[in-house]
Amino acid sequence: MAPESRSEGPFDADDLAQLRNRGLSTEAVERQISLLRTPPPPIELVAACTPGDGVQILEEDKLPELLGHWQRAAAAGRLTKIVPASGAASRMFASLVRILNNPLADDPGRLAEAAKEGDQDAKDGLLFAQRLPDFAFYDDLAAAAERSGESLADLRSAGHLSAILRLLMNSQGLGYGRKPKGLVPFHRERGHAASAADEHFAEALELVKDSVGSCRLHFSVPSGSEDAFRRAAAKTQAQGADFEIAFSNQSPATDTLALADNGAPFRTADGSLLFRPGGHGSLLDNLERAGADIALVKNIDNVQPAELRSPAILWQRALVGLLVQLQEQIHSLLGQLTKGEEAALGEARSLVSGFLERSVPEPPGDRHLTAEALVERLDRPLRVCGVVVLDTDSGGGPFWVRDRAHRVTRQIVESAEIGATKKQRSIVGESTHFNPVLMALGLRDWRDEPFRLESFVDRDRVFVTEKNWEGRSLRALEHPGLWNGSMADWNTVFVEVPAAAFTPVKTVFDLLRPEHQPRES
Repeated sequence: MAPESRSEGPFDADDLAQLRNRGLSTEAVERQISLLRTPPPPIELVAACTPGDGVQILEEDKLPELLGHWQRAAAAGRLTKIVPASGAASRMFASLVRILNNPLADDPGRLAEAAKEGDQDAKDGLLFAQRLPDFAFYDDLAAAAERSGESLADLRSAGHLSAILRLLMNSQGLGYGRKPKGLVPFHRERGHAASAADEHFAEALELVKDSVGSCRLHFSVPSGSEDAFRRAAAKTQAQGADFEIAFSNQSPATDTLALADNGAPFRTADGSLLFRPGGHGSLLDNLERAGADIALVKNIDNVQPAELRSPAILWQRALVGLLVQLQEQIHSLLGQLTKGEEAALGEARSLVSGFLERSVPEPPGDRHLTAEALVERLDRPLRVCGVVVLDTDSGGGPFWVRDRAHRVTRQIVESAEIGATKKQRSIVGESTHFNPVLMALGLRDWRDEPFRLESFVDRDRVFVTEKNWEGRSLRALEHPGLWNGSMADWNTVFVEVPAAAFTPVKTVFDLLRPEHQPRES
């Protein structure tokens, strides 16, 4: 019997043991199967969030007040820098790995010919060989070559690209095939190589250091890499800060069951169930367990060298300042509303209408939202998200979305969530900004109690994708994205931030862009 033809239920004893070992209930897995078989309909876009209609443009004269709010929150120890850092470095070097296994790698002439004919991998191989000294990891690579009895300069002059790439990727050299992305050197700082993690530690000194010099950080990292990140932090700690660093890993309980072509659970050759990582929405529990009051979130690969960091620092401070300002207003109103103070109703309705929703739903028979409805609408996590003017970079974007309760709220939406109708695609065509993952998050309520973040997830905003396992196709499920469905019921504000605050490194060649090649002092 083929593995995928086995009946899906009830699960047998081996299956149940597998579920227990992962911390999964049969009810949770059965719901995953149901979603894979019958995915929820696409979300309903109402309009793109644009300047004046969902995206705020902060005037320069407003910044001093917001920076004052940031400074007081930082000094009081309310801030934690949270960095999703589970990504592997191997993705940065994908095209170079393909060249490594290509017989053209050590024939510069044929490689150049292939590049002229449009072979992108060949173009990447040539560019890497030509610009190798411009990468911050060049000195480390030269040292690795020397340890192996080679000369990096000789390998380059002889056109031995495959040997260079083996030194880069294999464990005998730098081991970037297994290293977390956050530990790859991105920049040269005063003659020294600085990894992505190093840049985040340096940022923390300017963003979250409190009045006694403590900096709180939380990294979600691959299991087993914690000590390497701690060693990286130790280098920056000498600059006058006491780093309080916590780490978390993505739990196996967030993995999701794959489905075979025939609609049954996908089974491997030995008959066991196949589980796959549940996407970055799986990190919601990590976010909650971080225990932060106010979290500043920025992806591991979005960093700038010291001399180009000012815009990112300024605007992250401004995002925190705006969040604190809104929090103070919301918490004050919630205190008044719960005491029955009718004088707070007008301001609360204005806040809900003006900041948090495009249109306010009204209960049948009521002309205005009641105090109870306003409390329900305001007493939830708050996020202030920086958004960048749309250019060639793609990603989730800010939209007005109608939910199942017919409320229209600000949401970050991925293209995979959007239906293919002409109307929905025309709304996408009107978008002006995208989400760079630059956020300030308010994670405590007006009583200073942590929110239960699971209570604010739209569980229907899952992602269903087609994948492959050992030559067999399967259907995979990802949890609602961390910035998408996992925060669907948060109160959200979008603020335009400059493009200089977003300098991601998705491939190794992004490190050759001017924003990652600063002039050395």
